[in-house]
Amino acid sequence: MKKFLLVLLVIALGILGAYYYITLSMVNVADSFFSAVKKQNMIKAEKYLAKDFKKTTSRKQLAQYLLKYKLINYNDITWGYKRVLDFNNSNFGKTGSIEGTITTKDKVTSPLKLQFKQENGDWKIFALEKVLSKKEIEQQKIINAYTTLARITLHTLGTAVKENNMTILYNSISQRWQKETNTTTLNKAYGIFVEKKIDFLPLDKVAPQLTTLNVAKNGILTVAGYYPLGKQNLYFKQQYITENKVWKLAGLALQFK
Repeated sequence: MKKFLLVLLVIALGILGAYYYITLSMVNVADSFFSAVKKQNMIKAEKYLAKDFKKTTSRKQLAQYLLKYKLINYNDITWGYKRVLDFNNSNFGKTGSIEGTITTKDKVTSPLKLQFKQENGDWKIFALEKVLSKKEIEQQKIINAYTTLARITLHTLGTAVKENNMTILYNSISQRWQKETNTTTLNKAYGIFVEKKIDFLPLDKVAPQLTTLNVAKNGILTVAGYYPLGKQNLYFKQQYITENKVWKLAGLALQFK
């Protein structure tokens, strides 16, 4: 009986040792990844990413995500005791995850979770998630709302261009702007898109990146950003005023570059 218990103890210690060894290996990869990120060396950082990660996320998209959630110029990352391995018989030692806490430069702390898989015997990151704080969630809701506003405006313009009918755009703008313009003026301003047969409607499926979101003292809301399209992005600047407690378009500028 004692011999049997001793064997069980040895097995248990072996599993526990493997657990901590694998966990430590993942922590080392995570630390190396974020060290490269902090130095803004994305080429080196990509070496720690799984093939599946790189297939679905470009280097530019990764950099945008890291910048958006302040994962580049962070103060500190600590990996807690809540580290998880997949004990499924077919995956044990092949997949796993670790959890930690990141502290940003502005002293905001948020949970961080990384998922790993083995490739040629090395641990690679195939999922990265920063769990948002309550403050960040509220900020994200605001950003999402104004991103939707920007998308609706471009869709309206796209419909007007597609149908060569600026009345569609004219009917959507603020009363103040309507008093200052007409469909002929709008056609002069945006008719070049009709002439070049530029179709904006496929951008309904593209998420724009906001770079400016500001309400001035005079009450004018400015929403600016770009649609990431590869070699040439579409940059936009939209301005709104409130009419009957609804944001109405008061200015629109577009540029491909």
